[in-house]
Amino acid sequence: MKKNFEYDAKTFVYVLCHGDWANQLIKDTKSHFGLTADYHVYPLIDEMSIADYRETIREEIASKSQGCNILFLTDLMDGATSMTALKLANELGKGAVVPGLSLELLLAVDDYLAARDVEWIDMLSKVSTRTNTDLFEKFLSKDN
Repeated sequence: MKKNFEYDAKTFVYVLCHGDWANQLIKDTKSHFGLTADYHVYPLIDEMSIADYRETIREEIASKSQGCNILFLTDLMDGATSMTALKLANELGKGAVVPGLSLELLLAVDDYLAARDVEWIDMLSKVSTRTNTDLFEKFLSKDN
């Protein structure tokens, strides 16, 4: 199985969510628990097309994340945010997509990134991928 993460590379975490609630989650988590990683939040708002949303994130990745690990945390399995992350990871040939954004997931990811335990993150993304193969089949069958 292909390894998604390299030990010596910096990891960029992109958070894709419907609406702006992830910004508040990250702000509150930093305030109450502390976070060490940088989280780049991309809210999908009603007025935005999926194509524009994907292009905005693609441009950010191209300008800031070259040669880095990429981790996408998304809010909704099989939603537009997860499909966008899957499409970008597929285009880039790297990156991991983990749906189910929550306080618990955010704290776990932050702890493992702080410890530079990229093997755990890699394993998490592969487990998520394996248990949701239908999502990938849907993704591959659509023109996203």
